[in-house]
Amino acid sequence: MENQTYEQEVDLKDLILAILRRWRSIIVVGILMAVVMGGYAAVSGSRAGAGESEDEQTYEDALALYESEKTGLEMEIENLEMTLKGLSAYQENSLLMKISPYNKPVASAEVYIDAEDSQVMRSLAKAYTAVLKNENTLEKLYQILPLEDQYLLELFSVDSYLQGMVTVEYAADSSTVTSTYYGEDINMLSIKATAGDQETAGLLLEALLGEMESSEGELAASIGPHTLNVVDEGISAVVDMELAKKQQDNRDSRSQLTTALENSQTAYDELEEPAVPSAGGVSMGRVLKYVVLGGAVGVFLMAFAYCVVYLMSDKIHSEKDLKSRFGIKILGVMPGSGVGKHTFFIDQWLYRLEGRNCSGQMEPAYDLAAANLKNYAGEAKNLLLTGTVGEEQMKELAQSLSRRLPGFVLTVGKNMAEDVDTRKKLPDCDGVILVEKAEASRAGAVQQEIEMIGNVGKEIVGAVVI
Repeated sequence: MENQTYEQEVDLKDLILAILRRWRSIIVVGILMAVVMGGYAAVSGSRAGAGESEDEQTYEDALALYESEKTGLEMEIENLEMTLKGLSAYQENSLLMKISPYNKPVASAEVYIDAEDSQVMRSLAKAYTAVLKNENTLEKLYQILPLEDQYLLELFSVDSYLQGMVTVEYAADSSTVTSTYYGEDINMLSIKATAGDQETAGLLLEALLGEMESSEGELAASIGPHTLNVVDEGISAVVDMELAKKQQDNRDSRSQLTTALENSQTAYDELEEPAVPSAGGVSMGRVLKYVVLGGAVGVFLMAFAYCVVYLMSDKIHSEKDLKSRFGIKILGVMPGSGVGKHTFFIDQWLYRLEGRNCSGQMEPAYDLAAANLKNYAGEAKNLLLTGTVGEEQMKELAQSLSRRLPGFVLTVGKNMAEDVDTRKKLPDCDGVILVEKAEASRAGAVQQEIEMIGNVGKEIVGAVVI
């Protein structure tokens, strides 16, 4: 046993996990380096720019002018686009814009409101005008022409004549004389409807007159008794120069807006932001670059340092080290202090990657260790617990295993390399259980324990890693 040597194999996964377990200190150092490098960039930039701000005011003035022009052009382009969109939508959806002004179908009717009182007639004229433009009437018209309200309203007009021409015949000198004068007791409504063809225009007029008739009783009760008389009704095709002008104005407006939008967009595209003065001031881009660089350097340096420490260290990092380096059977792995449901989720994730118990529950771990000990011990019943862990942890482990193994005698020892009493107990036992602590026990000490045990011809039943 004195001449036996042990080879150390480094598992890349274990190395990476060992570095990741130090993620807190790695992040802290990364942040500190980022702050230091960012501060250095800011201070050096500030010193470099001291006394070199002659063009700063000029730059600020140019920048303010640039921002003002940019904002103005953005608002101008937005307004032009909205207006042009509205005109295009009107041109596309308006039936009136598609009717030929030189062959415009018109269905017209003159409706005479007969009432005793002229004031009542005036009120009735206003009321019927409102009726022809209300929601119910528009719904009836929609059944004929399915257009939005704004496009239906421009297809008909209602004009009221609160004064009218009266012709009176009377006798004078044995002859009949005709005299015409204007009176205030005549009330006429002139209703005109247009559409894409004369038939549809007639249907619209018919619907409008129908709504007047259906409202006659209600208005008679609310305003005054009256009668409606359609004195003139017909359908014809007319030349409407006002419509021609309206259509031309719409086309001209869209053309002008399109040109204005193109000019504004060109001006916006050609607008150039003034260049930042090359000297003077602290560049936020430079500071940010140094912050990122400093953070990356800090993280790399700490990771590299932990990598070197891991490779050069003599510590037992996990139960795998005992198994691979010394060929010792692993009885169980006890959860370490601070491991449990309150462990940070990153640590829990790393524990799971290592295959370690991250629940913090000791009883299942004791049960597994006791079962493995019973299977591996064979005829050995008097076992000595020794290792580099503290005495309290050793006693707690021995008590927990004893309760689960009634036929076994577990004797608690200390570090065999340092404690004489433990060495004296070694010859009297049937086997030895090594109890080591991950990231604390050293491989050299474990090797020394193995040699001492082998020198007295005792068997190592297995190891428990805490």
